Amino acid sequence: MAHRVLSKTLSFILVAVVMGFAGIAYGDKDADKRTAGNSRLSVKERMAACEKLLATDGLSKTDRAWALCMRGSLNRRGKKYDAALADFAAAEKLEPDNPRVFRYRGNLYFETKKYKQSEADLSKALELEPRNSWTWYTRGRVRGRLRKYQEALKDHGKALEIKPRYSSAYSARAWLHLRLKNYDKAVKDCDGAIAIDPYYVSPYIVRGNAYALLDKNAEALHDMAVARTLAPNMNDPKLNLKNLIPEVKVSGSTTKPAEFQQPKKGLSISYLMTTGAAPPKMDEMEEAIGDLAAFFKKKRVPEPKSKTFVVREVIEGAGDMTNIKPSMKYPGTDRKKPPVASIGYFRTLFPSVLPMGRTGQVLTIEFDKPPLKDLWPLKVGNKSVGQGKYVFVATDPVTPQAKFLGAKKPGDKIPFGTVKWSGEVVKTEKVVVPAGVFDTFVIRVEEKVEMVMMGATRKREVTFTWWYSPSVRWWVKRTQQSGENISVNQAETIK
Repeated sequence: MAHRVLSKTLSFILVAVVMGFAGIAYGDKDADKRTAGNSRLSVKERMAACEKLLATDGLSKTDRAWALCMRGSLNRRGKKYDAALADFAAAEKLEPDNPRVFRYRGNLYFETKKYKQSEADLSKALELEPRNSWTWYTRGRVRGRLRKYQEALKDHGKALEIKPRYSSAYSARAWLHLRLKNYDKAVKDCDGAIAIDPYYVSPYIVRGNAYALLDKNAEALHDMAVARTLAPNMNDPKLNLKNLIPEVKVSGSTTKPAEFQQPKKGLSISYLMTTGAAPPKMDEMEEAIGDLAAFFKKKRVPEPKSKTFVVREVIEGAGDMTNIKPSMKYPGTDRKKPPVASIGYFRTLFPSVLPMGRTGQVLTIEFDKPPLKDLWPLKVGNKSVGQGKYVFVATDPVTPQAKFLGAKKPGDKIPFGTVKWSGEVVKTEKVVVPAGVFDTFVIRVEEKVEMVMMGATRKREVTFTWWYSPSVRWWVKRTQQSGENISVNQAETIK
């Protein structure tokens, strides 16, 4: 009896151990699949996971075909095309009706310009999986290369039918319409692509060319300038910005010193804002030529790290102060949200009342006003120096942040730091921004800021440069540089 009990117990233990090992192996397999399919990881990490999967004993046909397809795709990315084709062929032997095999191999053939083979594989993938929008879109691109334009248009239409918010399909179909001289249709498709993804470069280039061919030069300049901003190193012959600039009327005149004038109430300017590393420093000759020449330079500049469209609308202005309301142009796309409160500018250039977050509390900069006024009327060579104080103003009711800073009642003013600045009207310049070509005064201000928080002093130096347009009564471009980092605001539309 004892022997039978012991034997039974050992059997249970053995089964548990086997099951445990099986569980570990199964868990490892799943982990390897997740790693191999994770596009955020490096190719090396994903390839190692594929190799581990393929070395696993007892792997099912389906999992082995999946791993072969994934390894083939990674080989394609590394331009190891023969190895990739071998992987796809092995996967096809295991699963002849797996649409992934034909989809991935069709993409490889497209990349290597074997368009007939690509079309055949993608067509087979669609027979097996007719609801895959990517396959319809890619076959449309292939057929475009084969000059089967009507079939290609239908493929992109099918992709959009399955996935209505498919910006790449809109853009690809727009290219076809441009080639077929359907310029209005090209513009409409580009509108659709940009509404879905306003930071997608291709539809701006297509729409810009369509506008140019429709003799809408200002609109064409807008799109080309946006494309150049989003992809500053793009060398595309269709990016014919240089040819458009002479065709666009220059707004404003810098022949006379500009007196300060309040901008019109309701003026709304959308800015394309980018941040990133500062471009290489210009030499004296390049500096003299000015910003207009920067569009045609061969010198490689850093790609923007972030980009967003922000609208500034003038609410009211009185005396030297102007209040503007910020908002996002594409709120459904941008994750960042602008503050609710308005921003107060002194003479349209110097922000004096800054909202902090979405609580309504503000940070004011109490500039010495007379030195700021010395820059006006704007005239090349005007210089001025001054200083100011950063002051935090508590709201009603007093927020926890305000209490933390030492506020006890609404309206309490808490010193936050100081700023010393020097400014100069450097030159006049024609500047190209997406909103057009403008005569501007270039104003440069260098600031030395000391901020005091919790007894610790933090220092920073910032250089601001404004391109102020007398015709708009506001700046059409502004850069803010601190160390190696720079943010750039360019007027994208002006209403």
